[in-house]
Amino acid sequence: MEVFFREWERRAPGETRDVGRARALASALGLLAPGVPVLTVVGSKGKGTAATYASAFLGAAGLRVCTVTSPGLRSNRDRIRVDGRAVSAEELASLADVLGEAVAALPPPSGGYLSPSGLFTIAGVLHARRVGADALVLEAGMGGRSDEVALFPPDVAAITPVFREHAGVLGDTPAEIAEEKLGVAGPRTRVLSAPQSAEVARVLGAVEFVGPGGSGLPRTCFPPVSGARRPNSAWSPPAASPERKSPPPGRCGPCCPRSSCPAACPGTPCPGRPRGCWSTPRSTGPGSPPPSAPPGRPGGRSTTPWSASPTTRTWTAPSPRWARCP
Repeated sequence: MEVFFREWERRAPGETRDVGRARALASALGLLAPGVPVLTVVGSKGKGTAATYASAFLGAAGLRVCTVTSPGLRSNRDRIRVDGRAVSAEELASLADVLGEAVAALPPPSGGYLSPSGLFTIAGVLHARRVGADALVLEAGMGGRSDEVALFPPDVAAITPVFREHAGVLGDTPAEIAEEKLGVAGPRTRVLSAPQSAEVARVLGAVEFVGPGGSGLPRTCFPPVSGARRPNSAWSPPAASPERKSPPPGRCGPCCPRSSCPAACPGTPCPGRPRGCWSTPRSTGPGSPPPSAPPGRPGGRSTTPWSASPTTRTWTAPSPRWARCP
């Protein structure tokens, strides 16, 4: 694991990451052409959420998906996930060994360092090749053109809301920051964007803007949302449909080949390739204690405490999450 953080921990004051050296590392490993479709997510807010949902939908379509996000949610292992499941400690150690040998063969650093997020991105692309992934979903660490995800030209780039952040590093205005993030796209990249401010939209130009409800997917394919809609949220409660109803708590969503898993998820594989499951909020009744382990994050059960409703005194999950059927 040391290889991921070694140069970052030894960086000099004012030193920045060296994307050119990261390119040399990826080239030495033969990774600059991943060989599978790449979806890259950039933006100021919501990148991890967008990457997770994109991976879930691609998995529901039957693809084996390798996802790389930053930072880790619970550990560095879940920075790299295949079909929603974090790499094992042994797999991550093996990736670190390969990267360590390749870094040692590079010229010593001069004026820049290999960033942790960039090294995890390269490790994720390597792991995708090892496991025979059908698609790669990459979340930018920071920026776009200047981020290591730009080493792997995306087939699709998704831009989440952009605002003034990392000022002085990515740019001084939202427009300059948007230009930096758009730089991840190549001439053949299809670019999709969330609704943006007028200033940012002018910079993005003729990209395809997708607002709430504009994906073309049935509303029942989206997770149910409990309670009032948050401001600026792209998700809203699914409308009732006589053809396709919302999945019962903990069961597979309607994008699965069948309407539900044989039993409650997680813990039961869906028919065929494992599919995504919607872990929906549920109540335990007035005065009841919260469940000890509600369905939660991809690959397992959440330890996040549930919250009590002050009006009904029932325990409800804080939010719906996508969980992979093992």
